[in-house]
Amino acid sequence: MNIDLQRKEIHGLLPTDILFQTAYWSQVKSLLGWKPAVFDFKSSMGQRGDLLALIRPLSNDLAFAYVPQGPESGPDSEQYGLFLEALSEALAGHLDPAVVFIRYDLPWESPYPADAANGQSGSGRPVPQLRNCA
Repeated sequence: MNIDLQRKEIHGLLPTDILFQTAYWSQVKSLLGWKPAVFDFKSSMGQRGDLLALIRPLSNDLAFAYVPQGPESGPDSEQYGLFLEALSEALAGHLDPAVVFIRYDLPWESPYPADAANGQSGSGRPVPQLRNCA
């Protein structure tokens, strides 16, 4: 899968019900030290839209990117991993080399509850346990 990204102005973000992907949110986060970056994207599988990424320094020479509740549109759940890998690679080409990782908080439905509803055992996540050390 390939994803084409084009940088654009913050006020060019498409209207959305997701507060965290709006020009207003980029202004709020800018006041708190984050640097916004806005992109239009188009994938070879037909997904298209835009996204707001927020860049935050970790130290003098390291930073990370955060995509809060975005992108709004995504692939079928079977393609989540491939899509995010391609999107991350495309973003890395447009971000400062100091960015060492990208964090996504996705607005998409999790595939895990669907597995439980279909009678499959296990959620795919480890069972949370407390351990007493004597």
